[in-house]
Order: sequence, then C-alpha cells, then structure tokens
Amino acid sequence: MRKLFLMAAVFGAGVFAYNCGGGSGSAGSGTVALYVTDSPLEDAGKVEVAIKEIRMEHKGSGTTCTVFAPDTPYTVDLTDIKNTLELLDLTSCPEGPYNRLVVVLDKDVNVLYNDELKTCTLVDYDPDRDGQDKPIKPNRTQCDDNECFVYVTGAVNVLANQTNDVALDFELKDSEINIDNSGNCTVAFKVSPLHAEGMKDKEQEVKGFVSALDTDTNTFNLTTKVGTVFTVSYTDDSNNYDDVLSLAQSYNLKTEVECEHLDLENATCTAQGIEVKVKGIAVSVDDSNKTLILDIDGNRDTTDDQIQVSGGKWEGNIQEGSYVEVEIIGYDGTYYLAKEVEEEKS
Repeated sequence: MRKLFLMAAVFGAGVFAYNCGGGSGSAGSGTVALYVTDSPLEDAGKVEVAIKEIRMEHKGSGTTCTVFAPDTPYTVDLTDIKNTLELLDLTSCPEGPYNRLVVVLDKDVNVLYNDELKTCTLVDYDPDRDGQDKPIKPNRTQCDDNECFVYVTGAVNVLANQTNDVALDFELKDSEINIDNSGNCTVAFKVSPLHAEGMKDKEQEVKGFVSALDTDTNTFNLTTKVGTVFTVSYTDDSNNYDDVLSLAQSYNLKTEVECEHLDLENATCTAQGIEVKVKGIAVSVDDSNKTLILDIDGNRDTTDDQIQVSGGKWEGNIQEGSYVEVEIIGYDGTYYLAKEVEEEKS
C-alpha cells in the first residue's frame, strides 16, 4: 500500500466582522469574510476537494449562520492556493459568540500523484487509526454515503458596529492518501484550529468570472461563485493582460486575481497577478518544447476555438487528445503563456 502524507497542508478560513456604519452589516450583525488557504505540498500535483457548505454554530444557544452555501459544490485544489488567502464569500451573521464551525465536503477527492489521476474517497477521521497513542482531538470528520462533515471546535465572536479580526484555520496536517494494491484510494485527514497569527503575510485572492472589461481604463468586474461582484483594476504590462482577460470574458473562464489591495467594504481589488484557467483537448503536443494547441470546445473541427499555448509546468501524462487544464498568466502575441498544464479527467 502506498501512502502520501499531506504534511502541514492548511485549509483555512478567516472570519471578520466589519463596521456596520460602512454599509457592510446591519444593527446586531457583522460581516463574515470567509477565506480558504493551503501550505505547500511537495508530493501531490493536485488535491481537489468540493465544498458544499460552511456554517458557524453555537452548540449551547442554537445560533447558526451559514457563511458559504454555493448552488453547486465549489471545488478547491489545495495545491493551487499555496500561501494564499482565497476569498470565498461575504456574509452577514448575527452578532454574538459561536463555538463550532461545520464544513460539508463531497466524499470524492481528486488526486494527482506521480502523474497518476485518482478519484479518492474521504473517510471518517479516527485519531487512533494507526494504533498509536494519540490524544483525542475535539475536531472530527464523519462521513455518510455522499458527503463528509468536518466539525471544528473554536471560539468565533462576531461583533456589531466595530471591526474584528478573528481567524479559524482548518489544518490538513499529518493526513494521508492510501492507495492499496488494487488501486483503490482513500483520504483521511484531521482538522485543528489555528490562531489568526498564522494568516499573516499571505496574499489575498478572489476567483470568479470576468465581465465589463474595459481595456482603456484597465478595469473589469469579477463575479464570484456566490454572486459577489468586485471591481478590479490592473496594469497591462508585459503579461498583456488585455488579451488574457479578453479570452476569459469571451469563454466565461474562471479567473484568479491576486489582490495587492482588497477592499471588502467597497468590493474593489487592485490586481498584482492574474491567472485564467481554460480546459480543452490538447492537440499538436510538443513535449520537448512544451507547446501545444488547446481546442477549447473539444470538437477539433475548426481552428476558431483553438489557442496556442507555451511553457509552464506539465503534470500528468499529456499527449495528443488529452483533456487538460491550462493556467494562463500572459500572452506574447502568438502563444498564451502557461504557468501550469495539468491532465484532467474528461
């Protein structure tokens, strides 16, 4: 049996209450800004989890506030958000204390390990599963047929009419991926809270879809999974972001913006980095020169929906006809410049 230990992988959320006088809350409530983050993983090329819901609870009073509930599960690749705080949502919650956070995850986890794609299954977390004498943690994971519930114990205090910085981290530490001799794959992980201090010095990032692109003023709107709209300003430097963003807008591609300055109250972001993710069929693959043509619609009948891609880190067995995801970070006038090209399951 092969085991991949996910040492010090952090899956984190920062919870903040903002001043109601600024329009970000009402009397008796505060605004919760929810983030997800991850520390570097050396062994896995991809660890994708699908978040169905995140909510805060107080087990004594019964107070509950759902802070993230997308219409469809939101997929996060934990290896793609290294040392970055990705904003998930802004939500108004009743003021007062909360002592537990519940994360609902899809039971399937997609893993790329040693250039091999696996669909793994999340399992209950048992801190004594390896037979060693370990203290029982207050946090646990319980799974049913389709989903898993991660229960994180810790104090979160949402205050009205003032600004609060309170952070909770979900830490995938000492977790492991088990692949048996038959190729069956399971993922077991534990979760423990961290202090807000651990969230410092991480870049803030917003993901969404591009609209209202104005290449004269170098601005566009970015709409998140749950419908929050941010106004983003950028500099069209050597990366030729105008072309990259035009592609993103034309094909409604998921776009990641790393914000030099993120203003949650006014929903604005000053971009210091932009990545666009596009999926399609790889054709004319040249592994030695790291170039390929990406057929975005996958039909390969015309060249209208094809782009030329160059460079980047290639992960998986990428060959003619492979279904891939490309992370685009620039354009040189001929090729879209890749940060990463990754084999996907079609």
